[in-house]
Amino acid sequence: MPAPRRFWFLALSAGVVFLAGAFVLLDWGRLFPLPDFRRPEVGNVRAGLKLGAVYLIAALTWQAGRAVWRRPDHRWLGWAFGAILLADTCLTSRQWLTGLVSDSVSLALFAGAVGLFGVAQGLLLARHLTGWHPARLHPHRVGLALLALALLGGITWFGAHYVWPLAGLGAVRWLLSAYLFLLGASVWAAWAARYLGHLPPANARFAALGLTAFLACDLTVVAGISLSGTTALVVGSLTWLFYTPALYLLMLSGYRWPLFSHAPSA
Repeated sequence: MPAPRRFWFLALSAGVVFLAGAFVLLDWGRLFPLPDFRRPEVGNVRAGLKLGAVYLIAALTWQAGRAVWRRPDHRWLGWAFGAILLADTCLTSRQWLTGLVSDSVSLALFAGAVGLFGVAQGLLLARHLTGWHPARLHPHRVGLALLALALLGGITWFGAHYVWPLAGLGAVRWLLSAYLFLLGASVWAAWAARYLGHLPPANARFAALGLTAFLACDLTVVAGISLSGTTALVVGSLTWLFYTPALYLLMLSGYRWPLFSHAPSA
């Protein structure tokens, strides 16, 4: 990685850490009475800090240049981050516009975000299944089958207990349920990618861990909608403890390792 690009990588990463520290403080501060971090204006600042962190991680992905593992692979990742950025922009706008727009507009922004996250997961699924060949997975078929069953069963149970009771979402429940199953397939594909040989071992580990954290994040988002009181605040505060590392790990999965080597990308 050339020195200027290395500087920007470290600078943007430091920015992510700074913003993450700020919004984690504001998130968990809601559990304490003083100062009052539950005020709407503090929530808007917190949402802006979170969106800023997403922008910085997306910038880290797009500025990789010659430091990428493989350019065709990195295109999938770059497109996925574009969809993620649009989705998070929808969700942040929805929070900023609370009380200023109708419930139908708010619900449309939420549905749009879910759809864009679905696009991102579809792109990541395609990325991680590149080079698909069942024979390569055969030695690991038992572990991958158990993982598939665990994801299918867990998401089905979660949907029945936390998604379908959200009557206020109306038909969006179908979209949200479909998204969670797509996310589960994406998580499975990321772990399978370790054996398909398309990604180097380090990149495959980053992708698998990143998408696992992504799943944990989204489960806390949906559970937080169903819960109330202090429990909802605790679950909601966990969301970005999963989401920020998830995005950062996915970003790292597109780089060539060792990170600061000067070998050309394919």
